Amino acid sequence: MNYPVVNRQVCGYCGACVSVCPENAIELVDTYVSIDNNLCSKCLSCVKVCPVGALSTDMLNPDLLYNKPSTEKASINVDVLIIGGGPAGSIAARTLAEQNLEVLMVEKRQEIGTPVRCAEGISKEALLKLTAIDPKWVSAPINSGCIYAPNGDSVTLEQPNTGLVLERKIFDRDLAHQAAKAGADIWVKARAVGIIKQNGNVIGAVVRRAGIDYEIKSKVVIAADGVESRIARWAGIDTHCKNSDVDTCVQYLMTGLDNIKPDCCCFYLGHEVAPRGYAWIFPKGNGSANVGIGIGGNIDNKTALDYLN
Repeated sequence: MNYPVVNRQVCGYCGACVSVCPENAIELVDTYVSIDNNLCSKCLSCVKVCPVGALSTDMLNPDLLYNKPSTEKASINVDVLIIGGGPAGSIAARTLAEQNLEVLMVEKRQEIGTPVRCAEGISKEALLKLTAIDPKWVSAPINSGCIYAPNGDSVTLEQPNTGLVLERKIFDRDLAHQAAKAGADIWVKARAVGIIKQNGNVIGAVVRRAGIDYEIKSKVVIAADGVESRIARWAGIDTHCKNSDVDTCVQYLMTGLDNIKPDCCCFYLGHEVAPRGYAWIFPKGNGSANVGIGIGGNIDNKTALDYLN
């Protein structure tokens, strides 16, 4: 009897398999189900309770399963295909759908808005250029910024009503909801696996969703898939970054921080604290804050997490 494996393209990460495993061999980490074969007793309870049939014993190597080419294919035509369901993708989808264009936005992750990949601080003026602000997006209004030098000296810049710390999970999902309400179609757990070219021009992409490869042709393809954009690379645009061109960042969401300023973003500079970057405290209300750090991607003696801890 083979060990159970997970088809990650089908898995809904509901956690039912974790709840029935008698050996604690299954772990749900973010949007990744891990099975420890050293603990697994092959009882197959997880296979029985999976509501979408993502667990099976059909294949021995789950890493191969993830990249297994689809045997089913389908074709779709739209006006605009948007790869990536972040704020850029959702705002583009909403704006285009409002012009009565047929828009499809695809997002490779299980949920739009997770995992959070920034400190959530933003200029209020900049955000207003893109969209009206819904109060439920806002964790804390920001009226000042405080910059700390390596010796502990600080300077505070007062500018009332200048910034916001958002709740990105709510913000991102609400933008996607606005796009859907405007008429855009949205797929999650839909991963672009290639582009379609004609006479050297990009005319669509192949999107894998629930085991089916969709050949989606469109008049316009928008690569909104972030700094790691594969769509742009496949299209022939060099998006490769050197280590020296990027920063690497990590943060904790912390609570019980009763001494922080509730409307002030704090920045800590210094090579010993954060080489080629800075540490930050961005308040989120009720004594909680994003506490994080960014360092140069070419710093090779310690990781960003080492510096933050």
